[in-house]
Amino acid sequence: MKDRLFAFFTFSFISIFFILCKSNEDQYSSKILIPDKNFEERLIYLGIDKDGKINGEMDSDDAKDVKELSISHREITDLKGIEAFTNLEVLFCERNKLSYLSLNANTKLKQLDCAYNTLTTLDISKNSHLTRLACFSNQLSVLDISNNTKLEDLICSNNFLQMLEVSQNSELVSLDCSNNDLHSLDLNNNLFLNYLNFSSNHLTSINLHNNLVIKRIECNGNNLSTIDISKNTQLEDLDCRSNQLYKLDISQNSVLSQLDCSLNPKLTSICVRDVKKSVASIRWTKDPSASYKICR
Repeated sequence: MKDRLFAFFTFSFISIFFILCKSNEDQYSSKILIPDKNFEERLIYLGIDKDGKINGEMDSDDAKDVKELSISHREITDLKGIEAFTNLEVLFCERNKLSYLSLNANTKLKQLDCAYNTLTTLDISKNSHLTRLACFSNQLSVLDISNNTKLEDLICSNNFLQMLEVSQNSELVSLDCSNNDLHSLDLNNNLFLNYLNFSSNHLTSINLHNNLVIKRIECNGNNLSTIDISKNTQLEDLDCRSNQLYKLDISQNSVLSQLDCSLNPKLTSICVRDVKKSVASIRWTKDPSASYKICR
């Protein structure tokens, strides 16, 4: 009888101990939903989803140590589950079928490439460590980067942006906002800007007086009547073709090696420092109706 009671209590103790351990384990390891099959397949392939099964979920512990994630070209439509990757610093999710992307839980993110999707909404308001953002070739009409003050490289071309506010992004070095619906662009606070492309928009003017270290400007396909680059003495490459320029002064741009100011029918004279040298410059292109001259 005593042996039976001992066996009963021993079995009961072991059972309770196992249940308590399992309960304690579940407190620290929970499942996260991965409803997109293509997303989960990629996580399994990368060895992140360790159960190896397409079951619409994965262990949250599998995500916590991931710092870089490449899930491009996978026809993914939903990134639900990305919120579990709380230590993620680099995310490549370009060339998918995403229409919405929120990365509020990924506060350590530094680099994001979500180009070539169908995004109409991109929420990066909590990603204050972001230094590079490539969101070009989407369907964005609004892009709020006011909280991304460490941003250095921004490519948001080929969208439907009617406004782009970069006054809070004082660390910007490279900006490509070409092929949008912009009518104005304020760059007064972007003192470190080195490369600028705002081609194929609707700008009639641009102030570049504070962008003293800029080396390359692409502004073709706008409605610019003038462009003052007298302060941009480090400028090496200027593409201002297909505008409405009626005057252009490059006499202060002594290191300018490449110029295309063609397709400006109102432009008849281009102010330079040395006419003979300008005529001999094989990488300078202008309309036949325009001529180089010394301006006083």
